[in-house]
Amino acid sequence: MSTKENDQDLPPIPLELDIDTTVNPDSRIHELEEYIREIIDRYKKLQGELKESRGKLKDAEKLNRLHPDTGLPIYRYFLQDLESLIVTHGTKSPGKKGAFNSLCAENLSKTVAEKGFALILIRLDEAYGRIKNTRDRQKALLFKSTYRIKSSMAKGCLYQGDRLDEFFILLPQDGGAGNLKTITAAIGKAIQAPHDPPADDIRFGANIAGLLFPEQGKTLEDVLLNLEVAMDDAIQSGAKETLYSEEIGRSYRHRRTVESELLKTIQKGFDRFHLVFQPVCAEDGKIQGAEVLARWDHESLGIVPPAQFVPIAEANGSIRLLGKWIIFQASRILAEWQAAGFSQIQMAINLSP
Repeated sequence: MSTKENDQDLPPIPLELDIDTTVNPDSRIHELEEYIREIIDRYKKLQGELKESRGKLKDAEKLNRLHPDTGLPIYRYFLQDLESLIVTHGTKSPGKKGAFNSLCAENLSKTVAEKGFALILIRLDEAYGRIKNTRDRQKALLFKSTYRIKSSMAKGCLYQGDRLDEFFILLPQDGGAGNLKTITAAIGKAIQAPHDPPADDIRFGANIAGLLFPEQGKTLEDVLLNLEVAMDDAIQSGAKETLYSEEIGRSYRHRRTVESELLKTIQKGFDRFHLVFQPVCAEDGKIQGAEVLARWDHESLGIVPPAQFVPIAEANGSIRLLGKWIIFQASRILAEWQAAGFSQIQMAINLSP
């Protein structure tokens, strides 16, 4: 209730009192005392309403911290808690330098200050993506998945990502990589378990990535990037569960470099690409044709195998330009061979689907 509405219920208090000297002073004092009591009563009532309003505001703020579909703390609070734990690590007064959004994360700080923490990223797989807008419009299976994740955790804080199918876990670093692998395996198994009727025909799993702090990232940016790198490896390799390692990090950075340099080479007109030809011979040894193969000799990367650049080109769409260039160059060379008298030679060109 607003102050304005209160004023409609209570009589107005005069700003000035018209003092009549003919009135008995004792009577006037009594009248003033009544006004003062009325003012105090109104003040106490307004204080109570203000306290109630502040309580409702705090309740609303608590609700705003939780995702409406899963009831989990949302991503921006995960980032704040994560940053606070990174700041807390190594300090003599755990929890004093970080501002935590949950008691769970604040309790973690005592362990994190000494040992560090483990971080897990969970992303429901494509099988869930195919049914989420048809069989799970009420988010029942999504909520069930969060329950299963929680049940697989002995310790730690579970958060909702910006994506509905994505979750983060902060937990103390107990047992190192071996224990972390056991936890991620348990979570993956729990999510994949069959569901009750009428959803007993539905099966989906998750891709899960994990890392250890501070071994595998010193800053907030490094930690988030390396976690995403591990997730990318889990998805690309089909392993489902991947823990970040230096080898995975090097492989990821190499792929990004190859992708960047491939786009630059295409923009320069494929100046570092060339074709080689695998002969196709008859039983008598006579050449009947050739298979066309593309090779990329980069100035700093060296010879980049097709097994590296072709999947990248397929993923970013540049395979279309590369395929057209190969067809054009192969056709030009075939025309030269035919003009030189090799009219029976055939060429085979591999094209991406």
